[in-house]
Amino acid sequence: MFKKEQLWKRILFLGDFLIVALSVYIALILRFSFDPYQWFSSAFDPFRVFTGASTISIAVVMLVFSLTEMYRIDVNLNRLKQIIRLMMALLASMIILSFVFYWIPHYRLLRLGQIYMFVSMFVVLAAWRYQFFTRVFPRLPRKRVLIVGAGDSGRMMMDAFNTHRDSLYEPVCFLDDNPQLHGEEISGLKVLGDSDKLESCIDSLNIDTIVVAVKDKIGEKLTRNLLNCKIKGKHIVDASSVYREISGKIPILHMQDQWFIFGPSFQLAANVWTRRFQRVFDICVSVFMLLLCAPLMLLAYLAVRLSSPGPAIFKQERVGLNEKPYMLYKFRTMVQDAEKNTGAVWAQQNDPRVTGLGRFLRRSRIDELPQLWNVLKGDMSFIGPRPERAEFVEKLKLRIPYYSLRFIMKPGLTGWAQVNYRYGASEEDALEKLRYELYYLQEMSIFLNLIIMVRTVQTVLFHRGS
Repeated sequence: MFKKEQLWKRILFLGDFLIVALSVYIALILRFSFDPYQWFSSAFDPFRVFTGASTISIAVVMLVFSLTEMYRIDVNLNRLKQIIRLMMALLASMIILSFVFYWIPHYRLLRLGQIYMFVSMFVVLAAWRYQFFTRVFPRLPRKRVLIVGAGDSGRMMMDAFNTHRDSLYEPVCFLDDNPQLHGEEISGLKVLGDSDKLESCIDSLNIDTIVVAVKDKIGEKLTRNLLNCKIKGKHIVDASSVYREISGKIPILHMQDQWFIFGPSFQLAANVWTRRFQRVFDICVSVFMLLLCAPLMLLAYLAVRLSSPGPAIFKQERVGLNEKPYMLYKFRTMVQDAEKNTGAVWAQQNDPRVTGLGRFLRRSRIDELPQLWNVLKGDMSFIGPRPERAEFVEKLKLRIPYYSLRFIMKPGLTGWAQVNYRYGASEEDALEKLRYELYYLQEMSIFLNLIIMVRTVQTVLFHRGS
């Protein structure tokens, strides 16, 4: 199945590449009124077309497509979702190319040429991908899953499967060595018996994958039955790995300490060279963004000062790298002295303390722009865990396991949790965000950072996330 899946991905990638190259060709013809017949004559020089701006455009579009999961063929997306994903990927490509051409104007593709290029890309790619997914590509069969363990971890897995119905997994049944659970139905799945029925269930129900959802120590009986299945070539995987794969977060309450020690490491997040590269990136981005957004920040500053009494810049102590405090800057969005009578409280989604202008600043994320100064100073990074208040950190460390792990890197202006989860307004939200943050700390890479940047643009445009 894996080899076939890779083959179909390559076919889809090749089709996209040819269409993107053709779109550049069409854009240049329309923009400069070239004679297309002359280009196919004996004197045609292909390097006349695909150099400079055109080559950069093709490379950026294909890179963004690869980073935004445009080549996942193991999910079932309806036509509307496919169109939206294509539009978002092309929009992200256009934004990135605008930055690229700003820095290297010699290879700049003129604005009208870019419009021709992206319009032709959208039309032809939409038609090609529709034909591919409806007529060309044979749907991969879903992996039939048997879940061993019907306790809290097993229920967690069922919640994940029900939430992510477009995954390649199809849960079939439970097995559990606790006789009190036999015959019980959990989220539509029955517990068919104990682990002695593993082999018979695999054969009778055509099971592809065994997911072991047992938080505590695995007993001798279950270990023996799982080993028998593994010797016979059956695919066995732990629940945390599948949960991470389909949800993009870590099931903190269902993990053991040994998993953090022997499982995927946090080495890249703590690596000296990674931090140096991140620092150079942060300085470049913050300087560019401060220069670009200076007029907007000046307007926001004046608007806050004139709309309500109090300072325009709001300062608040937050907890940074290695739990060291620093002063965070934002445009003030609440009334002055909003916590004078209540003390530190969670900010709510529709907080009554927020001013009319403040709601607009929050929805548009303009209130976050002064944090670029924090990034330039080195208090924050452009990408990382969301900065949290010291008053809440102490409480959360006592109530949420592994909460201190999020402080092995600087807090970020944006991050994996920010683009995947709503505005945090409670301890439950903090726990959910930590699941995403620890996933990022383990999986962080240049590619994941680019995905976060693309999704940040989507978040700002469509007011999603936090």
